[in-house]
Amino acid sequence: MTKKYYEPRILSDTDDLYTYLELRETLESYIQRTTDLVAINTGLEVNVPTYVIMPPTIYGLGSGIGNRTSIQLPNIIRSAIKSGNVNVLGAGTGTWDTVHVEDLAQLYELLLRRVIVGDDIPSGKQGIFFAETGDYTWLQLSQGLANELANQGVLKSNEVKHLSLKEAADLGTFTGGNVQLAELAFASK
Repeated sequence: MTKKYYEPRILSDTDDLYTYLELRETLESYIQRTTDLVAINTGLEVNVPTYVIMPPTIYGLGSGIGNRTSIQLPNIIRSAIKSGNVNVLGAGTGTWDTVHVEDLAQLYELLLRRVIVGDDIPSGKQGIFFAETGDYTWLQLSQGLANELANQGVLKSNEVKHLSLKEAADLGTFTGGNVQLAELAFASK
């Protein structure tokens, strides 16, 4: 929305992602990216192969311990219940990729199996992989949710309210007041 993080290209796991992540980190620290770089660099220092899988929005009910649901959708639902309507940041045109939790689990299993049998899988600086099986816009997700919540009688209407970054951050249910996180997690492409 601010265009501060906008880049006119789509990254692929065939790009030099490590160099890209390092560059972005020098411009502005971001906890997830910082963690990925620390894991890779530590692995290189101690000669342990590392593999980073970068999933987008994960959907579906997980079967493991800990968090069994996605992060974004429950936050949007809580925000809708609190405010009385489903909210979307800006025009909602940001497009995100998706992956079902079971498909993602299969990717982790496949990678682990191939590493265990000794297949030559890129690791370290080259061991960064994307996982996705589809995409959506934030407005599509918000409108679908608004339709369903209105249909169930949770909301009075299926109208989607468009918010500024500050309005969304101030709600607290989106990102606990963090404007940068609101943009990166709920408005970016």
